[in-house]
Amino acid sequence: HSLQTYFNESALTLIRTLVTGGATPELELILAEGAGLRGGYSTPELLQKRDRCRIAQHSLGNSGPLEGLVDASNSNATYGQLFSRALNEKGMLCFGLYRLQDDAPLNSNKRYVITSCPANLRLQPGDLVFLLEPFDPGLQYEPVQKRKNAEI
Repeated sequence: HSLQTYFNESALTLIRTLVTGGATPELELILAEGAGLRGGYSTPELLQKRDRCRIAQHSLGNSGPLEGLVDASNSNATYGQLFSRALNEKGMLCFGLYRLQDDAPLNSNKRYVITSCPANLRLQPGDLVFLLEPFDPGLQYEPVQKRKNAEI
């Protein structure tokens, strides 16, 4: 099968903005030089503003946050099924796969990235999933519709 590979230098900036809410390269440089940020007072309003997502990579295995969403050992499991179930059941937004090369030697860990996956792309047991997940994994995900009904 053929793969089209490309590099989009704006993708990292977009993902950084989605995750951090707009951290600037200047701020990252200051932090990289060892000048840390000091904590301040936490208010409910401030804590609510920190309720954001983070980038993660998880396996499709039998443990972890994606457990039970799809059976990757089943040759009929697709990326579309994973995408829908992860979003609806866990509040996670999948945006790519990190897949082992087919022609790599048996003990090799050589992988490649697939983004903009078609819904019918078959999942493989060794796939790792790039996704955006809730910042605090300890919180139970509750779909927006349920939350709106509870507030009424």
